Amino acid sequence: MIVYKPSAVANASGPHVHDPRSGEIIETHVNWYHNIMQLVHNWYMIQAGAIDPGARKLEFDEELMGQLIRFVSSHEVGHTLGLAHNFGSSSTIPVEKLRNKAYVEAHGHTPSIMDYARFNYVAQPEDHIGREGIFPRIGEYDTWAIEFGYRWYPQFTTAKSEVNYLNKLIVDSLAANKRLYFGNEFNSADPRDQSEDLGDNAALAGKYGIKNLQRILPQLKTWTREPNEGYNGLKVMYEELLKQYRLYTVQVLKSVGGEYRTIRSVEQPGVTYAGRVPAAKRSDEVPERLPVHDTALGVQ
Repeated sequence: MIVYKPSAVANASGPHVHDPRSGEIIETHVNWYHNIMQLVHNWYMIQAGAIDPGARKLEFDEELMGQLIRFVSSHEVGHTLGLAHNFGSSSTIPVEKLRNKAYVEAHGHTPSIMDYARFNYVAQPEDHIGREGIFPRIGEYDTWAIEFGYRWYPQFTTAKSEVNYLNKLIVDSLAANKRLYFGNEFNSADPRDQSEDLGDNAALAGKYGIKNLQRILPQLKTWTREPNEGYNGLKVMYEELLKQYRLYTVQVLKSVGGEYRTIRSVEQPGVTYAGRVPAAKRSDEVPERLPVHDTALGVQ
């Protein structure tokens, strides 16, 4: 069930009630708040406005808004099926791959719809990447996780008897495909497992993101212009742009004093705590400063 809620809350959620003994889902639904459309509009204009002309207005056409709704609802349905957030999924993709038109349009910019990866803000205008390479989608981690959780193995008669098999399935699958990595949303010290980030290097990804913000900033007054209205739309989107800029800087901070922590079973090779982020990783690229006061906008 999708429950529409006529509320000003800008959010959606997919809660479920499950039996703690078996994991069986007893009840589930998607909460769909009215203002979720405003939220995804603001994200998309600021993260994709430099590369998608359709993002450069206060009211999107039905096709674009429909795609945004598809992205959010797919994520929430993932929750109703029992999937947790996978904040580490996007870290498995090299930053420069996110600018490769053929790659991102074929595979997406993150292997999981359950990541908070939003949109491909790394892509630059000269990359000519279409919406297939901008939007999140159901990825290979998601299909693998659903198979793990729901596939029937008739050779096992009890949940306990299949534990060894399922654990080996995880170990072998991760060894064969690094894109199946799971990053816990509560592992805040690990720079790989961040909300809203992209790629395997936050500093480099942020540098590309800020380049796009610098392209968007001078255009906001035009993109938010409404006949017979004031500048409220400009104010809202300018504040969104500043929030996005701050987000890029915060993501880089996790690489300074951050710590790699990989969830493993005892049968998996490697260590759980791999130590601090190396200095070379921290200093690879430094995001440029965004001019936050622009008289052309008429706001500060």
